[in-house]
Amino acid sequence: MTDAPSDRAADPALRELALEKLTRVLGAARGRRVYDDVLAEAGLTEVRTPDDLYALSECLSRLGGFEAAVGGLLGVAAVLRGASARPLIA
Repeated sequence: MTDAPSDRAADPALRELALEKLTRVLGAARGRRVYDDVLAEAGLTEVRTPDDLYALSECLSRLGGFEAAVGGLLGVAAVLRGASARPLIA
């Protein structure tokens, strides 16, 4: 039996984790703006599962700079929480 991303329980703490890391590194306004922009780019409405967090991290990593650093950190956090660790978006 395999878990599809939609089968995993939603975890509201994942959204808070992503926002906290982004705002700590980029500042409150820029962190929130980057979160919203990357969420839309990833085709997500919210970060609910480890796979969602991983997709967000992939998009952040493509931006380079501090955004990519946060993306890498969030990618590791997603895998530790059970993400499939494969690219979820093209």
